[in-house]
Amino acid sequence: KTEIFQVHPTGVGDFTTIQEAIDAARDGDEVIVSPGVYFGTGDAVVDLAGKSIWLHSSQGPEVTFIDAQERRRGVLCTNGEGPETRIEGFTIQNGIGSRDKPNNRLPVEYGGGLAIYDSSPTLINCKFINNSAAFGGGIGITDSQDLVGRGGTSNPQLENCSFIDNYANYGAGVWLRSLGIERSSPSFSDCSFTNNYAEEEGGGIRCSDGDPTFTNCSFTE
Repeated sequence: KTEIFQVHPTGVGDFTTIQEAIDAARDGDEVIVSPGVYFGTGDAVVDLAGKSIWLHSSQGPEVTFIDAQERRRGVLCTNGEGPETRIEGFTIQNGIGSRDKPNNRLPVEYGGGLAIYDSSPTLINCKFINNSAAFGGGIGITDSQDLVGRGGTSNPQLENCSFIDNYANYGAGVWLRSLGIERSSPSFSDCSFTNNYAEEEGGGIRCSDGDPTFTNCSFTE
């Protein structure tokens, strides 16, 4: 049976943090997040943990914030999440892609706002603001393939998302790296990139060997 979990910062819902609701959810469940600013205590504010759930705000990104406080990542999708993992209606801000522990699969300092590894989530109407990392301030996307095509790909779909004031050495808005024969192919539709800054390459996006698709997107400043 599909369950619906309510998250509210004052405790009037089922949970007060987004992660608590995700931990309780199973594939097919829905997590509805009320307006507010949500923080975390671990390596990321939100870890989707490979679950095919619909995580969405009730009133949109203007009033619902995932705030990493410049101490951790905003969101992790690193456990094989597919298109059925939907993240909708959040502002993801102040994330930082720090180097991971030696036993963590994430290979580099990437994805301050959102780190995607061998995963293909769907993101709708999300804003990435003031996130930073060495690679991919707003979003870092990579896969584990080798040169003979073993391993996964990362093919997230982004619709109506915006990237504002993010910073990185490479790929301030988005950094994409694909390693194998079957290249990762993220898609961006109706997305905007504004005032993002890279020290080296890719103020908006830095793509290394992937096959992204852009439809009706804008790049400014």
